[in-house]
Amino acid sequence: MNSKPADTRSYATKQCSEPGKGDDIPCVRCGAIALDTGLECDECGFDNYEAVTGKPFSAALGEDKL
Repeated sequence: MNSKPADTRSYATKQCSEPGKGDDIPCVRCGAIALDTGLECDECGFDNYEAVTGKPFSAALGEDKL
Protein backbone atom coordinates (compact mmCIF):
# COMPACT_ATOMS: atom_id res chain seq x y z
CA MET A 1 0.00 0.00 0.00
CA ASN A 2 1.23 3.50 -0.79
CA SER A 3 1.43 5.65 2.32
CA LYS A 4 2.78 8.68 0.47
CA PRO A 5 0.26 11.59 0.34
CA ALA A 6 -1.09 12.62 -3.06
CA ASP A 7 0.72 15.42 -4.86
CA THR A 8 -1.78 18.27 -5.26
CA ARG A 9 0.61 20.20 -7.52
CA SER A 10 -0.15 18.04 -10.55
CA TYR A 11 -0.05 19.42 -14.07
CA ALA A 12 -3.83 19.17 -14.37
CA THR A 13 -4.34 21.69 -11.58
CA LYS A 14 -1.90 24.27 -13.00
CA GLN A 15 -3.26 26.85 -15.41
CA CYS A 16 -1.14 28.56 -18.04
CA SER A 17 -1.69 32.32 -17.83
CA GLU A 18 0.48 33.24 -20.82
CA PRO A 19 -1.05 33.13 -24.30
CA GLY A 20 0.42 30.72 -26.83
CA LYS A 21 1.65 31.61 -30.29
CA GLY A 22 -1.31 32.88 -32.31
CA ASP A 23 -3.76 33.09 -29.40
CA ASP A 24 -4.35 36.81 -29.83
CA ILE A 25 -3.74 37.14 -33.58
CA PRO A 26 -6.67 37.43 -36.01
CA CYS A 27 -6.96 35.15 -39.03
CA VAL A 28 -5.61 36.84 -42.17
CA ARG A 29 -8.57 35.54 -44.20
CA CYS A 30 -11.66 36.12 -42.02
CA GLY A 31 -10.36 38.21 -39.08
CA ALA A 32 -11.57 35.85 -36.33
CA ILE A 33 -9.35 35.51 -33.28
CA ALA A 34 -9.77 31.74 -33.25
CA LEU A 35 -6.46 30.12 -34.23
CA ASP A 36 -5.87 26.60 -32.93
CA THR A 37 -2.51 25.22 -31.81
CA GLY A 38 -1.59 24.47 -35.43
CA LEU A 39 -2.32 28.12 -36.32
CA GLU A 40 -5.35 27.13 -38.41
CA CYS A 41 -8.48 29.24 -38.03
CA ASP A 42 -11.34 27.46 -36.25
CA GLU A 43 -13.85 29.64 -38.12
CA CYS A 44 -12.77 29.37 -41.78
CA GLY A 45 -10.04 26.70 -41.68
CA PHE A 46 -7.34 28.89 -43.22
CA ASP A 47 -3.73 27.98 -42.30
CA ASN A 48 -2.13 31.09 -40.77
CA TYR A 49 1.29 29.48 -40.08
CA GLU A 50 3.20 31.61 -42.59
CA ALA A 51 1.45 34.82 -41.52
CA VAL A 52 2.26 34.24 -37.84
CA THR A 53 5.80 32.84 -38.12
CA GLY A 54 6.98 34.67 -41.24
CA LYS A 55 8.17 31.48 -42.96
CA PRO A 56 6.42 28.75 -44.95
CA PHE A 57 5.27 25.58 -43.19
CA SER A 58 7.60 23.49 -45.39
CA ALA A 59 10.57 25.22 -43.71
CA ALA A 60 9.34 24.00 -40.31
CA LEU A 61 9.27 20.45 -41.65
CA GLY A 62 12.81 20.75 -43.00
CA GLU A 63 11.71 20.15 -46.59
CA ASP A 64 13.83 23.03 -47.82
CA LYS A 65 16.98 21.09 -46.82
CA LEU A 66 16.22 18.02 -48.95
